[in-house]
Amino acid sequence: MAGLRIVITPRFCVSTELLHLSFRLADVEQATILRSAGTVQITLPLGKWSGALSPRQKAWLHSVVAEELRLCARRYLPQRLAELASRHGVAVEGVTIKNIATRWGSCSSRRHINLSLWLMLAPPHLIDYVLLHELCHLSEMNHGPRFWALLDSYTTSRARQLDREMHNFEKELLQNNL
Repeated sequence: MAGLRIVITPRFCVSTELLHLSFRLADVEQATILRSAGTVQITLPLGKWSGALSPRQKAWLHSVVAEELRLCARRYLPQRLAELASRHGVAVEGVTIKNIATRWGSCSSRRHINLSLWLMLAPPHLIDYVLLHELCHLSEMNHGPRFWALLDSYTTSRARQLDREMHNFEKELLQNNL
């Protein structure tokens, strides 16, 4: 991830198998958030949010989306990482969800994995790819041939294909700003 700079406006929406997040403009006094299983609907006051947005409004929208992604990521990513680690016999010491805008994930030599909350914008199979990528780094702390061979063994020989797909997803995400 070169540096995720998503511009969030009231037209922003996320629609994946794991999360549906959208804004709605309505004749209400204040913003509200309605959450149900896998769905987040943020209602904004029509009069205050139509037209050009102030820097303060843009920052607020960004923080609300980041917090919703954080909540979703905390529910999903550690559990999914544990499932994949168990399937491949890999021990993970800990996982942290962060508002990282420069990479999807990272790991340390202490077997701790950091994941970006923005990963929740990706489709589930690409989330799995990033999780498997980080699990492989626990054995191979580089992107050499042994790393790619291990990742291939975890992804039924699709490591390079999934890597390209993740890069294309990121490129599209940045171009479209959702």
